[in-house]
Parts: sequence; C-alpha cells; structure tokens
Amino acid sequence: MSLEDIFSIERIRAIDKGNMLQMIEGLPEDLIKSYEISEKLETPSRLRIRSYTIEYKSPNNVVVAGMGGSAIGGSIVSDLLRDRVEVPIVVSRQYTLPKFVNEKTLVIVVSYSGETEEVISSLMYALKSKSMVVCVSSNGTLARMCEKSGIPLVKVPQGYQPRAAIAYLTVPILTILETFKVVKFNLKAKIKEASSTLKSLRKEIAVNSPINKNKIKKLAHSLYRKIPIIYSYWPYSSAAFRFKTQLNENSKVLARYDVLPEMNHNEIMGWERISKKEASCYHVILLRGSEEPKEIKARVEFVRDMLNEKGVAVSQLTSRGSCRFAEIMSLIYQGDYTSYYLAILNEVDPTPVSTISRLKKYLTSKVGKMIELTKEFDELIQGSA
Repeated sequence: MSLEDIFSIERIRAIDKGNMLQMIEGLPEDLIKSYEISEKLETPSRLRIRSYTIEYKSPNNVVVAGMGGSAIGGSIVSDLLRDRVEVPIVVSRQYTLPKFVNEKTLVIVVSYSGETEEVISSLMYALKSKSMVVCVSSNGTLARMCEKSGIPLVKVPQGYQPRAAIAYLTVPILTILETFKVVKFNLKAKIKEASSTLKSLRKEIAVNSPINKNKIKKLAHSLYRKIPIIYSYWPYSSAAFRFKTQLNENSKVLARYDVLPEMNHNEIMGWERISKKEASCYHVILLRGSEEPKEIKARVEFVRDMLNEKGVAVSQLTSRGSCRFAEIMSLIYQGDYTSYYLAILNEVDPTPVSTISRLKKYLTSKVGKMIELTKEFDELIQGSA
C-alpha cells in the first residue's frame, strides 16, 4: 500500500472513528471562539464561603491547577508570560497546592470534563486557603460546584476530548489574567495572529495535502516504529511537552521530551555509549523558533551534530508567526497533526484512551476520592451566601 493510500480519506475515516481529525483541524477557529466566550467572564469583588469572605483583587501570584490536557494551557501561558509579567505563574499538577498559596493568590482551576479528582482536590485547597478562585470547565462536578457556590466559571463547549480542547483550556487562562490586569498587552490581537498563522499552516499539512508536499506526513512516516524524542527550549518547551503527550495519547506510543540548556548537563551523556543498532530505534525532533539566542543555537547545533555522528535520525520543526503565542501554537499544531498521522500509520483510533479510563474506574473502586471531595465541598459551603 502506498503512503497516499495509507493517508487516503477513506482509510482515515475507517480508523478515526472518534473523529479526532475534525477537532485538530478546527484549532484556528477555536482560538477565536474561546476568546469570545471567555472575555464575557465576570468576577465578583468578593465571594462569601461560609464564615469567611474571599476578596477578588490584584494577585501577588498565580497558580494554574490542572492535569493532562487540562493542564497544558497553564504550561503554554507560563512559557508565553515568563519574561513579560511581574507576577509569578506556577502550574500545579498534583492533588495539593504549593504552601505559599493564600488569600493573595489567584488559583485558576482547569478541568475540561469537570471530573478530574486531582483538580477538585486542588480546588478544596484553594478555598481553604481563601484564595481567589476562577474555574474553567465544560460541565461535570466542577461546574456544579461553581454554580452552588458562586465561584466564577468560564464554561467552555462540550463534545471535545480534553486534549483536543486546547484552545478552550488556554485562552480562558489568558483572559482571566487579563481581567486581573496581570496581562496588559493586546491579547485579542495575539489570538487573531495565532489563528491566522494556523489557518495558513493548515493548507500545507492537512489531509488533502499530498505527501510529497506535506512535511508532517513525511515526519510521521519517519517516526513509524521508532521511539520519538523531542528537544526544545524556552519559550517553546510547552510545545515539546505537548508533542510528547499527543504521541502518547493519539498515536499510542512511548515518547519522551527534554529541554535545553538543562539536557546539556545530563541527558546528552545518555547518548555517549549508544550503539548504531540502538541508535536506529530512536528519532529526535528539534522544535525551533525565532527566539533562539546564539548560545542556545550553538547548543542545538552541537546536539544535532552529536546525534548525527551516533547515527540517530534527527528532524526539525520550525515555528511560524510574528508573535510568541502564534509561534508556540504553530509548533503545537504541527505536533498534533504528526501524532494524528502516526496514529493512522499505527492503525489505531486516536480518540480512545482506554488505559486511562480503566485507571479511573480502578481508583473509584479502590479509593473513592471524588465522593470524599464532593462531601467535603458541600460541608464547606453550607451557609455560604
């Protein structure tokens, strides 16, 4: 079977029963829609929770609490704003929150499904710390908790896989930060630029683009039956992590990522004794963008040349766009499409995540954490006004 036949619309439809392609394709439009939804958010000046009052004001620090596809938006925002805001932004992927969280902390609680127990647990920590809390969700327990208590909620559309709702789990974080005057640049213009960039990119990498002109289909073919390793650097490290997780969930393959310059102090030693046979098992992808100072460029080139000497295949994806947000999203878009095409090559439906679903059922039967958290929340808000 030729590669054109492998990537034919008919074969894709037969494999992609969950229609992940439609969700990936729609990212440029989702960026605009997500801003239109989230800019309508209204936050109270204060919120009473039982015997105490949460005051909504300018925060001293920000924590984004999420897991998996619902946390990646926090990582993107952290990369985007690291050198542009004075308020520290921390992404928390745990059941608990950092000890510094207090009434001067803005905690943005993100769970697309509204049923992520680690996130609900983090919400409880935030409320007990009297933090300013704003939530992002499509439905579920988290949305109901917001309705019961009056916690501000950006309610995003249902019907997506969490990882495919990346626009709706990233842009609302930015608009919340804009509401709290943490973000002071023209956010709407940045989102429009990113959307326009992705629309242009889509013409080159979409399914109807033939493989001889489609670098992403070619990359996916190069990754077939290999272990992908993604290397990048700030401000694109979130795109590298996202690429790794999309390969895990969509393509159902093991993958890893690392970032420069840190990996130059440890991981590069792992390649030192690799044999030619072992080298043939791996494929390294370098994610690069316009924000590449000479010291990072030199490090990237050293790693690339070292890997070539070892016989490791190396590919490169380059960002598009005229602003940092567009560049990050363009790398994510290329990674998402690559993971999708690799899923088709692997003949696996990109949508189901059966092992994750099995784990959740196991945790429910063994621990029952969500039941505990729901009861704890109801007790906490009794008498709230």
